[in-house]
Amino acid sequence: MDLAFPERSQIILGIGIICLVAGTGLLYLGFPTHTTSIIEQEPSEEAMATVVESYSASESNIIEFSTLSSAEQTAVTRASQSPQLTYTDRGASDSGSHFEYRNDVVNRYFVSHDGSVYLVHVVVVMSPLSMGGGVLSGIAGITLVVGGVWNGRRSD
Repeated sequence: MDLAFPERSQIILGIGIICLVAGTGLLYLGFPTHTTSIIEQEPSEEAMATVVESYSASESNIIEFSTLSSAEQTAVTRASQSPQLTYTDRGASDSGSHFEYRNDVVNRYFVSHDGSVYLVHVVVVMSPLSMGGGVLSGIAGITLVVGGVWNGRRSD
């Protein structure tokens, strides 16, 4: 039984594929995570008055649900329907008109929906280091795969 080591081009190709897979995983982990939580829920603006008074004037404006972007509406609806009153979404945001989608931003808004007023809390967290590592790993993977294929064709 003769065990032969793989050719150099196969090793380069294998390392390139591993780098591509690792880069894809790092990119996914680096995407922003939006966590929308319903902190307070009251059946009317009057019932929510004491909660509203504890926030600044800019935060205490009640936003109509219909003015939210589709992604914001989805987040508020799913959070209000969840047993934990929380909805988490990963990926690029739509830069909604009311929620500021930047890294590590906490937003608090009052939203009027279905006859109730919600205090909505949105936290956006992303990992730029993971995204950068994913991009670099992907570039290295593509380079190694192309180099392995090129080297394999040259040796044939």
